[in-house]
Amino acid sequence: MYNELGLLKDYNTKIDIGGINMNRKLSIQASQLAKAQTNLDYLQLILEKYNQLWADAPHKLIENFSEEQISFLMYGILHNQVSNGGFIQLVHNGFANYIFDSPLIASLKDWGAINLAEFLTRISNDCLMVSSKLNSSDKTLETLSNSYLMYPEFEAYDKEFYSNDGAMEIKNYIYNHLRDFILVV
Repeated sequence: MYNELGLLKDYNTKIDIGGINMNRKLSIQASQLAKAQTNLDYLQLILEKYNQLWADAPHKLIENFSEEQISFLMYGILHNQVSNGGFIQLVHNGFANYIFDSPLIASLKDWGAINLAEFLTRISNDCLMVSSKLNSSDKTLETLSNSYLMYPEFEAYDKEFYSNDGAMEIKNYIYNHLRDFILVV
């Protein structure tokens, strides 16, 4: 499934596209991380670097990401989608399989975000079922708006996510394994 996004799993290889070493682009200054006020701020600073690579060339530049880096990117997508429009938006925008049928949940457990991993496991069948229904329909704003009415139980899922988004546990894990995620300069 990650291969659909062009994401393969061996980050130990040098990322060198067009003569430009992309490892330099996946770096952050220590002073930037030190300014983070919250766990989520810390994660967002790193995710910004991932998202820049993604925006520049989504399939080419991150094809060498490790499974953990891919999972972290997927966590960023999960958090951004749910924070902006809930699980309905995440499903509507086609990210359900990348979140629920991927190594993300296993990575979350490894990172200590057990409650978030268990929550995602519990709601995965509902999200994947709705995803299969929405994927066969049109992707209009009207469809998105109607989905909120058709699946009111997703509002409770959104609230539960907001109460435990796993940011503290994930930040602690990444802090202790920073060199696996980004180069600090």
